[in-house]
Amino acid sequence: MTTTLKSCLSVLCGSLLLSGCTKSPQSIQPAQVAPSIYADRDCAWLDAEARQVNDKLAAASQQQQRAHDNERDGFLLSGWPISTLSGDDIAPQIARLKGEQQAVQRARERNGCEIAPPG
Repeated sequence: MTTTLKSCLSVLCGSLLLSGCTKSPQSIQPAQVAPSIYADRDCAWLDAEARQVNDKLAAASQQQQRAHDNERDGFLLSGWPISTLSGDDIAPQIARLKGEQQAVQRARERNGCEIAPPG
């Protein structure tokens, strides 16, 4: 193989591997969630929903962080994005939950609910 072809293949393989990497939960952007879902809800319901979404997001973030850490370690050992290939990457779920969290917070603000939901 020529040096140019080897270089191109190296760049292509590296790009493919990096694009498949599991993101840390902090780096995942929220998905768009229609605020109309929460439009007719009162503060008590929104407070309960905020706690539920926050709990789900915390659990999902822990799972995503483990997948991210495992993939980093596995990639160093094997050269393959293990978590992405195994299905442990739940970035879409994290994005959805972050979007729901924002939509609930916006609804709470519109309704004049307390600053933070009761713990």
